[in-house]
Amino acid sequence: MTDAEALATVRRLALAGSYRVSRHAQERAAERGVRVGDIRHGLINATAARWQADRATWRLESVDREGDGLTLAVVIEALVVVVTVF
Repeated sequence: MTDAEALATVRRLALAGSYRVSRHAQERAAERGVRVGDIRHGLINATAARWQADRATWRLESVDREGDGLTLAVVIEALVVVVTVF
């Protein structure tokens, strides 16, 4: 899958509500003051996706609902699994 295909897939699945936030990502989000709505917004509005071979995840660059930078690591399966939040 190319970066562009991954980005389009994540946006499409998130818009349809087909995503899950892992416990680890929930914990990191809480530590960083990121809310669940920010994660959904970040998935739908991601501007770049890059494969991280060493972690077998896609790194998404986006913004939260306030326009602040948000980076998410995700796995794309039948739905998007948010692995962690930066």
